[in-house]
Amino acid sequence: MLPEVASWLRRRTSAAADWPLEALLAAKGDARVSVVLPARDEERTVGAIVGAIRSDLVERAPLVDEIVVVDSRSTDRTAEVAEAAGADVVVQDLVLPGHGRMSGKGEALWKSSPPPPATCSSSWTPTCAGSPPRT
Repeated sequence: MLPEVASWLRRRTSAAADWPLEALLAAKGDARVSVVLPARDEERTVGAIVGAIRSDLVERAPLVDEIVVVDSRSTDRTAEVAEAAGADVVVQDLVLPGHGRMSGKGEALWKSSPPPPATCSSSWTPTCAGSPPRT
């Protein structure tokens, strides 16, 4: 490994023990944190992921304030499973529709980055991201 790479890795690698909960909560302060997950046909996994985030980072340690799933044209029950697990769900094609429709996970990724929900209001609303509510 090149010395420059090894140096970079040493400076940027950490373990969970390097981030005590008290320090994370203090650093968060009054800021609101949103976790936004792009998903397509993830019915089998999205519930467990949302549930783990909700349990560990919303309820047990209040680091995350909202969980949003950007559904990327799923043909399965991704949206329903995510909602049942406690996420707010936004349909990708309804976010910033004036920018057109594309294929691939890149669209869900960039459409998950309009102003974060926490900067718009006290809770996520699809209207905040430029889309009407999911129907």
